[in-house]
Amino acid sequence: MMKEEFFRIINTRTSDTWEEKIGDQDYEKIEEVYLFYPTINTKELLVELIINHGMLIIEDMLGRAGRIKDLEEKLKSAQHYELQLKAQILRESGKPLTPCGPPYPPDIIR
Repeated sequence: MMKEEFFRIINTRTSDTWEEKIGDQDYEKIEEVYLFYPTINTKELLVELIINHGMLIIEDMLGRAGRIKDLEEKLKSAQHYELQLKAQILRESGKPLTPCGPPYPPDIIR
């Protein structure tokens, strides 16, 4: 969710001017919760939580969102490593990395 979109949604729900209440650091926290918290599935839900509970609820949710973000990054790294190993096995076996095989990123094909 873009920052402008967030403020547009929240400002249409209340008479307050939220740009004055939520600075850049707070918005970064909101964005992380929006992207990684497991039960936040709509922008509107996140906006309602902020309207009803303020930034305190975002602070409470930030820990779990951060852990999930870290786990997703580790998983992506592990999947990349798996592809590297598979490509190495194919090279050692003398088999080509064919287009019909797994989708190898450019850094693995070399």
